[in-house]
Amino acid sequence: MINASDLSTLLSTGTSHALLDVRELAAYQRGHIYRATSLPRRLLEAKLPRLVTALATPIVLYDDDGRVAAPAEKTLSAMGYTDVRVLEGGLQAWKAAGGRLVQGLNVPSKVFGEQALHEFRTPEITCPELKEKIDRGERMVLVDSRTPEEYHRVCIPGATSMPGA
Repeated sequence: MINASDLSTLLSTGTSHALLDVRELAAYQRGHIYRATSLPRRLLEAKLPRLVTALATPIVLYDDDGRVAAPAEKTLSAMGYTDVRVLEGGLQAWKAAGGRLVQGLNVPSKVFGEQALHEFRTPEITCPELKEKIDRGERMVLVDSRTPEEYHRVCIPGATSMPGA
């Protein structure tokens, strides 16, 4: 087990580790610990060996309250992982200890974009302004930095998909 305070320390040290949210993706998107990776319990055996290749990597598992993560710890141990801990009390304990949650997917790239916006004063344009420019035929480069799945679902006409750009 690891408590919220010790997890916070681990996250701030820069030590190599894996923080895995074993809830289903929809729950992860509604709120998760920053830099956690979504890996639903049902996919652990199939996907973990590709995500965490070194069996001695410190791994922290969490869910809402520990009921799913605790049995998952046994699965990882049986797979040969040697440093597996469960967040005591799960996400509820993390929040109660003052831990912040983030929402959505690709959060690190969103954070980077927001930092660039404020630090470098990146110019912004509204949707109606962009539409006017497109309608006038202004020359411009439109880059869509979302995932390919998001881009193919819906995008601005003429935009080029450049994931993580």
